[in-house]
Amino acid sequence: MSSARLALLPVPTRHLYDLSDPVALGPLDGRYRSVARPLVDFLSEPALNRARVHVEVEWLIFLLEAAVIPGGALSGDDVAYLRRIVTDFDGEDIAELARTEAVTKHDVKAVEYLVRQRMEDAPAVLGSQTRLPEFVQGVHIFCTSEDINNLAYALTVRQAVEECWLPAARAVVDRIDQMACDNADAAMLAHTHGQPATPGRRARSAPLSLTACLVSFAALRRPSISARSTVRRARGRPTSSPVPTSTGRA
Repeated sequence: MSSARLALLPVPTRHLYDLSDPVALGPLDGRYRSVARPLVDFLSEPALNRARVHVEVEWLIFLLEAAVIPGGALSGDDVAYLRRIVTDFDGEDIAELARTEAVTKHDVKAVEYLVRQRMEDAPAVLGSQTRLPEFVQGVHIFCTSEDINNLAYALTVRQAVEECWLPAARAVVDRIDQMACDNADAAMLAHTHGQPATPGRRARSAPLSLTACLVSFAALRRPSISARSTVRRARGRPTSSPVPTSTGRA
């Protein structure tokens, strides 16, 4: 028997990546963009960088409060300024990170430099009384990039599940529940092993779907999302930092 081989695509006259309107790499950023849009706040690259900034900032605040870095704890204004780097993260920060990473070739290092730059700029905002420029060298101290990444990924995944996936899933369950109540007495043809069987009512089948959904929700909410840090305790063991699945600051 003869066989035919499909030829490779011909050389295009114009590359798709050169189109003036950027072409999505996948369906989530393409035809499903309107549905997946809320996930950009948690699962996009800029969202990951914002989470990395958050981890760097909170780590520095902790080290100063715990006197691991000498010099004393920061003032309330200094702490608030550092945390605003995260809450005010916007397009200008994204562009600055891109420019820095083009030089460093290292995404976490670019984040470190962003935090340092904001600390050096603090006197222009807070006045000469701020001590943030004194602690610029404390940013990222005792850390590896994986320490920052592990915690940042855990935080973004947790919040994506809690703030996007679970609310949408609960809405589906509520809809199924309402449909079950509205059509409880409707007759339907039951199936067993894929074959038609004794007719039944929707009041019997809908609870099975609801139960399956609720079991899945419980499984998602039970475990915590853990991130492993290479920062070592006195006994020399790596620490594991659980990121709770409940809402609130981790």
